[in-house]
Amino acid sequence: MKVDAVYNEKEDILYLGKKSVETKYSLSLSDMYVVDFDAQNRVIGIEILDASEMVHGFSKAFLKNIIEARMFPQVYEDHITIGFMVASSVAEEIHSSIAVPIPA
Repeated sequence: MKVDAVYNEKEDILYLGKKSVETKYSLSLSDMYVVDFDAQNRVIGIEILDASEMVHGFSKAFLKNIIEARMFPQVYEDHITIGFMVASSVAEEIHSSIAVPIPA
């Protein structure tokens, strides 16, 4: 799904998600990720803390110049996998994914 991408350079936080959809609740998954869910328990966004260090290829210059983002979430019983594609005007697009356990 196509999503909004908002980068806070000062805090080095990248948000990928649907800003037009109301967040019902958020779940912190490790010290580096916060996942947002809607009222139907669908993943609608992810906040990546220390984004320029957490995802290979995400330099601050790349993150400041994002022109398109897509997210592909999958929720499993014990973890969440979020695939994403981010395109920037300063480099080729990056495809990556994050798999994080769901706290018990």
